[in-house]
Amino acid sequence: MRMTVSIATTDNVAALVNSNKVTNAKARAEPILRFKEKMMKKTISFTLVLSTLTLLSACASRPLLEERQLAQPLPPVEKPSWKVGHVQVVQNNQTGEENSWEILSVDDEGRVTARSNNGCKWTVPGEWFAGVERWENCGGSDGIRELVASEGSLWPLKVGNRSSYRYQLKPEKGDAHPERVKCSVVSEARVTVLLGDMDVFRVECVRTNEWSRETRTWYWSPELGEVKYLRHDSKKGVRRDVDVLQSGFS
Repeated sequence: MRMTVSIATTDNVAALVNSNKVTNAKARAEPILRFKEKMMKKTISFTLVLSTLTLLSACASRPLLEERQLAQPLPPVEKPSWKVGHVQVVQNNQTGEENSWEILSVDDEGRVTARSNNGCKWTVPGEWFAGVERWENCGGSDGIRELVASEGSLWPLKVGNRSSYRYQLKPEKGDAHPERVKCSVVSEARVTVLLGDMDVFRVECVRTNEWSRETRTWYWSPELGEVKYLRHDSKKGVRRDVDVLQSGFS
């Protein structure tokens, strides 16, 4: 009987020792496993961020239309003479609707004021691409974008030309906010638009403020002027996609 008890006790002690060894091994292993799991999550997150940044970079640098190489470079294009009464008709490719705008006045500094057929009245500088400086009854709002400073010029249009602008955005309601616009003549190519195959300059302006980063793209024909326009928001995607149906800046 004593021997049996002794053997049973020895077995229990051995089992207990083995159990403690397993428990201690698990205890030592748990921090390592948690560390590995944490590092794996960081690696996955970093990979996703890197992939996203790569995709955004590719999208930002990719032309929105297929661009075919020109046989000969385009000569520089001088800024057109904006004329009162000029009417431009465009097609909104997102809705299929036709819209138009007409130039109402051109001041001594070349600033153009026009009105769209929906009643929106807007004013842009003679540089044209920099952006609207004043708007009235546009989407139910009025506002002013006051120019603080500018540098460079895109005209005459030539690949590589750059310009930049600093504005103070003053909406009808709320506080004023700073805004930056950087423009460049990115490329020259042959593209297909609703008016047909065109040799064009691609002009891009990136507008940045505290709400968003927006890229505006013009395809500009030496003979017809603007033949296509797109506006892309970094958060909301394509906000406007129009093809010109009737133009003729000359």
